[in-house]
Amino acid sequence: MHKPDFRAPSDDLLGTLIQIMKDSVFTSAEERHQHLLDALRETDPVHIDTLLRRPAELALATGLVHALLDELDERRAAAAAEVRHVLGPAAAAIVGWPE
Repeated sequence: MHKPDFRAPSDDLLGTLIQIMKDSVFTSAEERHQHLLDALRETDPVHIDTLLRRPAELALATGLVHALLDELDERRAAAAAEVRHVLGPAAAAIVGWPE
């Protein structure tokens, strides 16, 4: 069976998000959420700032993060708070405001 590989260069957060979604058949929603948190922690803040200045890439990243969070149903609000905590100031643009 295919083993998901969620490692991507630290400057490729968007690529990592896409890979997490592609490998979704091999992992649970909780595992994908953990991979999301790990990817965000490993991404250099400079690269997150660069993503924030690229509207098309930011829109895609935001959509992917929302899709990952939406899979968590009743745990979505708590999971979004975890993501916001990891992202810090960039959270408003990527995750949105608290629900």
